[in-house]
Amino acid sequence: MSAEFRKSASVPAEKVGSRSPVSRPLSSGEWADIPVALRERAFFSAHVESARFLERTKALLEDFLNEAREEIVQPDGTGTTALKVGSRAHFVDRVRRFAIEEGVPVPESWKGSIRDITHSSRLALIFDIQTLAAQEYGSWRQGMQKDVLNEFPAYRFIREVDVVQPRPLHVQNTGVVRLKTDLPFWLTMNSPTLGGFGVPWGPWGFGSGMGVEDVDRKEAEALGLIKPGDRLEPAEKGFNDHLKASVTNLSPEIQEFLRQKLGDSVKFQDGAVWWKGDRASKRDAGVAPVPRRKPSPIDPNAFPERLDILVPVRRLGGSTGAELVRDPLTGQLFVRKEGNSPDHVREEFAADQVYRALGVNVPEARMYDDGKRPVKLARFIEGRTLGSLPPPEREAAILKLRDQFAADAWLGNWDVAGTGLDNVLVDEAGTPWRIDNGGSLRFRAQGARKTAEEWNAWPTDLWTMRDAAKFPVPGKVFGGMPIFDVSKGIRGLDGRISAAIQAAPAELQPVLGFRWEQMRQIAAKALDYQSTQFTASYSDEVTRWMMELRKSGVFDRLSTELRQGKAGDYVLNDENGVPFDHLRTQKGQKHADPSENFFLVVSEAAKTINGHHAKGDTAYNQGKLSNAAALAPELKKLSASGNPQQKAMAAHYLGVLEGIESAKGNTSSKVPFVTKFELKSTASKAQRSVISELADWMSKNGGDWSIVSQWAGDQAGSSKSNGSKALKRLLLDNLVGASESDFWDPPAAKNLAAMRKAHGERYDRSMLMFQAFVQEVLGKLQFPGNDRNARSVRILRTETNAGAVPIPVGKVGTYKRGVNESGSLFYPVFTGARTITVVPHTRITSLYFFERTPGAGGDFLLGDMENEATYIGWGLRVLNLGVLPKERVPMKIGSTRKEWEL
Repeated sequence: MSAEFRKSASVPAEKVGSRSPVSRPLSSGEWADIPVALRERAFFSAHVESARFLERTKALLEDFLNEAREEIVQPDGTGTTALKVGSRAHFVDRVRRFAIEEGVPVPESWKGSIRDITHSSRLALIFDIQTLAAQEYGSWRQGMQKDVLNEFPAYRFIREVDVVQPRPLHVQNTGVVRLKTDLPFWLTMNSPTLGGFGVPWGPWGFGSGMGVEDVDRKEAEALGLIKPGDRLEPAEKGFNDHLKASVTNLSPEIQEFLRQKLGDSVKFQDGAVWWKGDRASKRDAGVAPVPRRKPSPIDPNAFPERLDILVPVRRLGGSTGAELVRDPLTGQLFVRKEGNSPDHVREEFAADQVYRALGVNVPEARMYDDGKRPVKLARFIEGRTLGSLPPPEREAAILKLRDQFAADAWLGNWDVAGTGLDNVLVDEAGTPWRIDNGGSLRFRAQGARKTAEEWNAWPTDLWTMRDAAKFPVPGKVFGGMPIFDVSKGIRGLDGRISAAIQAAPAELQPVLGFRWEQMRQIAAKALDYQSTQFTASYSDEVTRWMMELRKSGVFDRLSTELRQGKAGDYVLNDENGVPFDHLRTQKGQKHADPSENFFLVVSEAAKTINGHHAKGDTAYNQGKLSNAAALAPELKKLSASGNPQQKAMAAHYLGVLEGIESAKGNTSSKVPFVTKFELKSTASKAQRSVISELADWMSKNGGDWSIVSQWAGDQAGSSKSNGSKALKRLLLDNLVGASESDFWDPPAAKNLAAMRKAHGERYDRSMLMFQAFVQEVLGKLQFPGNDRNARSVRILRTETNAGAVPIPVGKVGTYKRGVNESGSLFYPVFTGARTITVVPHTRITSLYFFERTPGAGGDFLLGDMENEATYIGWGLRVLNLGVLPKERVPMKIGSTRKEWEL
């Protein structure tokens, strides 16, 4: 405690600050006659009656003792801080200028003498006496601390400076050792009769040259001043009693003297006197103050009202100037931060507020914002950084962080973990705290604004922040997190979203509301996939492409409903009577791809080569080969004189023809898979179909619509085709708990392997993009038999072999089917056992509404009359309607599941 006391400059400054400025024109001698208690509580200077001068002088002395600093502008225009009063000369200069400017009166005969209050010698004397007295008082107070007092219980009275006329009593007692608590002795050494100040600490009179030095306990015991084991008590109470005695029970003569000299500066009551308005002086006089209403106690957990009282502790590093500070009133530690710009720190504070409204552990914070230099103050959290934890503890903390990943993705907090995993602190209980959220919302961690592509209404952060290739640091924390866990986290926060949005700035609330609605829908879809037994990886990819599709604007022109003219109609119209709305290219808008004919002819030639080689013979369809060969002259002409796109197309198909010629006759060779080269359409966006937009989007994102188009053609031709079986195998591999024995005619792994060999990773990506597209159409487009709220579709299917349905007529049950079956949406097509199945959206894999060739119009699967959808019926309940006539039986279909629930 004594060490802290020794370092503190506050006690001397408090001593000066506690004195009441008294502006009375008394001489030094007259002040010496004033009782010691009044002199000890007064700030005065002989013959000075300017209150403003004394207040100013007192304030400057306090600044010196407190080492107070102020902001200044240097000659080069830069800002810095400097001591307000850095030296004795600085004090003298500032007080002298103030006295002159204030016009403090100085009699002509005093000018240039020690009586002249504007003279540097007089002001230097004031500085010396006041600062020395304050510092000596501080030393005395330190010596009265119990631990110090009993370690150094005595003072030795010594001469520090030789003087011309030493005081005889001081000469007589030089070298004397007395206990510090021996007040009579020390008050005698500083008696006003010797020109002293009537206190038991120095200075020991004007120009006395005397001082004291500490004497330790061993010497004090040897001198017999204190016995071993004795404990001294501080003498402050004894001195206070002495002060009280000096201003109480005063004789009428002394009271009258004080009234004459001090006038209304003092008050009298019950034989005691004190400085008017000075509660401490009144207390010294032993007069109880009038009880006042007690101020409210300081809340130890409260944030400070002002920033200027905070004491810096240390810099915390980072790019935005974080600093650890302490509130001296409560001892609380806070993190002070200004960010890299006013807008940046305000945005970080907004993110903190939203996080807290969500129930996420973020330190409580306050903004101190004058509109120019906002500062965020957050409670300091004791803990270790995530990156510093040993692996087992780090993994446990990461699991807890993942529980609230949805909040990070919603706010786009890319820097949630920090580059060194240092933006997360883990407390003693193992609870992680997100302590630096400066990379949230519209800003990057170091203060730069995110682009419109990086921060918008589409929360693609749900995927990018789990992708270590795109976001290495958050990828360490959230990478590998299944979409099902992400979705459960979204649902877990749903009840707090309204309050969280309200906690955000008004201009951010619309986009946050939209982002959350997108996340809520994606979570519902992902959990639907989980409940219908899809793998997490499949569900993750499909929902990712669903979000990207929404962001792309592919569906911007799609209607919300397609209607039947009458029950059983298979051509559906939008509200304007347009068949299939914008899903297909309409008559008058068709813009056949100029490369379509080349593709169809050369692909047929390649098929006949590969088909017969697979059988081990060369009995090719010569007509198909001749048709392909006949294209060569036209392609060569385009290669020589066409535009750049036509030249590229010609080179593509000429390469295929060369492959065909090279493979002919060699049954061990094979023509590589023929991809379609699509020339860019010249149609306007308004004329382009949704499928055309989809094809372009797929191409830009690493997919290929021609792969989907090929599958549609293969499925239309035969559900046993290699293309059809490849998709079936892809679906089978992504059904949790399913095995080949669960299906009729299960697809082989080689079917999928062949497609992957031909197309590489584009095959899976293209088919999953298509599945995302189907899910979006089902969710956005109302049509008979589609309950968008229940996310289910009614499917009609006919088994030509009635025995394939081992369910009694009129009853509900399950039976073995193929992986990806065909069914009808509006009326049954074939003769046989007819069934109804309620199929979740996630199990619907295609619809006949689309066009196979973008921009060409036409059907997608076998034909519109089939009113076909493909679906996965594994494990779904079926109602057996029995064998019905072959004729079409129009069926009125309700729009909600309740109307056709099994």
